[in-house]
Amino acid sequence: MITCVAVTHESVHSINHVRRFVLDWQLQTRPDFKVRMLHDGPATKVHGGNIQLPNLDISYISTPIRTGKWGAYNRANYLERVDTEFVFFCCLDDQITPKFVEMVLAEFEANPNLDIVMFNLSHWHYQYNPIPLGTYPAVNKADWCSGVVRTSVAKAAGINYPEEYACDGLFWQDVFHQIGNDETRLKVLPNILVVKN
Repeated sequence: MITCVAVTHESVHSINHVRRFVLDWQLQTRPDFKVRMLHDGPATKVHGGNIQLPNLDISYISTPIRTGKWGAYNRANYLERVDTEFVFFCCLDDQITPKFVEMVLAEFEANPNLDIVMFNLSHWHYQYNPIPLGTYPAVNKADWCSGVVRTSVAKAAGINYPEEYACDGLFWQDVFHQIGNDETRLKVLPNILVVKN
């Protein structure tokens, strides 16, 4: 099972972003997931509370204080609460394909040694230049939503640089450090599974 930790703030993401994000998860062909939408600070507008959620494990949580920093502190704090085998970080304006969960979990199930499944996305590569699909991720040039990671590995790596603009790239660098040079623990899919904002 995957826990999706998605950060948001009402000044950036409208109620329509929330609805579209929930719809992406409703359309999944495999329901083995939880979604936690984390609003950075108390929500002052009706943002997530009036969404009619399906019979899926999706919740909207406002944090007590606004921390800023692109939600890095919220991700770090919530990572400790993740209780599923895998975790996926993203933002509320990211879009996933309907087979996202199915394709990712199929890879983990086919190879129990895997700790990371990464994939191409439209906003992934440095300077957003078109690069052929299936490219190997560049260190410190990967977005939060570049892959799904085994939760134990994510927790061991930690989110250590929440003040840095490149916190996401540094997180992936720390995750790669956890698996060392063992390429059997990383799979890069040749598919685009996420459209980044």
